[in-house]
Amino acid sequence: MDLNNAQLNTLSQTSNNSNAVSLITQSADSNYNPTQMQDMLNKMNEFITALRR
Repeated sequence: MDLNNAQLNTLSQTSNNSNAVSLITQSADSNYNPTQMQDMLNKMNEFITALRR
């Protein structure tokens, strides 16, 4: 039972890893915008890094 509780506790904390990553607040441009694309890549990298903690 202790192992099960430990696993559940770990899983419940895993979601917290991404809490520090803020939401994307900009809307998509109707045309290709390299700056916006870079912003999205940066945000994805931030999210991936947070999940790896």
